[in-house]
Amino acid sequence: MTFEQPTSLNRFVAEPLPLAWISRWKLIRIYLPLLAFSAICLTETVNFTLWTRGELELSRLWPVLLVPACLLAVIFILNEIRLRSSKGANRFLKVIENGISVYASGRPVICWPKLVAFWFEDIPSEPQFSKVTMEYFGDRKTKLPRRSSLVLEKRTQCPALLSELKLLQQQHNLNFRIELNQPMPPRKPPRNLVLGLSLYLAGMLFLMPGMPLFLVPLMHRPGESQHSGSTDDWSPKQKEKLDRFLIAHFSSKTELKHFMLESGGVLTTIGIALMIWGTVVQRPKPEETLPTSKPK
Repeated sequence: MTFEQPTSLNRFVAEPLPLAWISRWKLIRIYLPLLAFSAICLTETVNFTLWTRGELELSRLWPVLLVPACLLAVIFILNEIRLRSSKGANRFLKVIENGISVYASGRPVICWPKLVAFWFEDIPSEPQFSKVTMEYFGDRKTKLPRRSSLVLEKRTQCPALLSELKLLQQQHNLNFRIELNQPMPPRKPPRNLVLGLSLYLAGMLFLMPGMPLFLVPLMHRPGESQHSGSTDDWSPKQKEKLDRFLIAHFSSKTELKHFMLESGGVLTTIGIALMIWGTVVQRPKPEETLPTSKPK
């Protein structure tokens, strides 16, 4: 059974996005922390590789920035296509034997065990229509279910959908709920998704060098070279350059070990703190409760 909602009714299920730069910025800004993270990691890797070869020059680093720039261009083009296509697309709901689909092709299918509830809400300005929202879980495990909505005619389409859902519930002993004429509970957005993701990725940047620096001295065996395990694939010239660098900056292996423990511990602590902070920032705000008045 297939239900289709015309494009003219999209205004009841989704807030229209104008084709303006502010709309484009809202769609693209979430990717900026990821692009910055990948650019920094790539730059560090290229820098270290060039340093070991003795070819470290600033003029060799600019091609590294082309990778995130190209990714940003691809993201912008894909978001532009999505922004323009969403304005003129009909919405679909296909109810089949093993689940539902919200696409015209019927693929992919959301299996019945992933369905949580069907919400039927009245539209005050349009009494002949009803807003139907499906709550379901995707392939990835998340705390909150996803939501997908469409508008159906109350006299013909809604009874047909309800009849089909109840029939399937009886035949297959399905557990999803059917909520009639009830407003859907609002979902609070994260406090600041971009800031939280930025803090989390910044914590990873501190943690990636911090953990090895902190763990290597603890796992180091007496009599073994401090960097022998990490330089097995290096040429003799590269190993000699690393040894000269260590001798120039550290007077003994004990000083090197203390430096690695201290710097690794500081970097690891900062990284974990930033990752926790980023996770907390992304959580929804708790519901505000009105203060109780004291009796006079």
